[in-house]
Amino acid sequence: ASLSAATVVPIAAAITDEPWSTTVFCAGVAAFVWGTHRSNLSRIARGEEHRFGADRSAPRKENGT
Repeated sequence: ASLSAATVVPIAAAITDEPWSTTVFCAGVAAFVWGTHRSNLSRIARGEEHRFGADRSAPRKENGT
């Protein structure tokens, strides 16, 4: 949800004719949010991120086994 909001807010700021400084600030915050989530996105791409509501005590399945 935070990545979606971080993407939409600068676009909305630009569309609604907010001052350029507001749009640039929102774009900077969006870049920061995406940057801080980089490791999570990498784990998701590799299939290693914990799923919401999954039992963390259960052993995880290995690839193909």
